[in-house]
Amino acid sequence: MVPLRLLTPAGPLWEGLCYTQIGGLTVATGITLLLVPVLYTIFVLDLKIVQWKVVYGEGEAHAAEAH
Repeated sequence: MVPLRLLTPAGPLWEGLCYTQIGGLTVATGITLLLVPVLYTIFVLDLKIVQWKVVYGEGEAHAAEAH
């Protein structure tokens, strides 16, 4: 989006759209990289609201019992 904004002679409509898209992508990236791991840590590791259950298939259950 930055090259589109810098290299394209844009009118007033395109300029606002470029800034809006740049801001939206920046916020979405921040949420994905920061907020999602933090919420995962809180809900799964700290509060134990979500619990993972291990389900073995037939062959895997026998192999696990042998160890």
